[in-house]
Amino acid sequence: MMRSPQALAIAVRLPNGEVLLKDEPYSSLTARYPLLKRPFFRGPVILIEALVTGIRALSFSAQAALEEEETSLGWGSIALTMGGPFSWPFFSSAFCPTI
Repeated sequence: MMRSPQALAIAVRLPNGEVLLKDEPYSSLTARYPLLKRPFFRGPVILIEALVTGIRALSFSAQAALEEEETSLGWGSIALTMGGPFSWPFFSSAFCPTI
């Protein structure tokens, strides 16, 4: 995945060896809303944008890898896959006794 201020490109190698390229225009929230360029707003906004674009790139990669098998991932399975590792500390701390 590569991102510039105006575009986003994702390249994925398919199981048969070909490279699938997806490019699309990109417009940051900070470019559209100047208020979000302020120091206290800029950090969280950029973090959320990076997480969203990264998850979209991973989803595109997973869809391309499964395309050959004629199956597709739904948002539920993607959310379960991504949410499982992040929710583990919360569930483990709730059920483990404190020392």
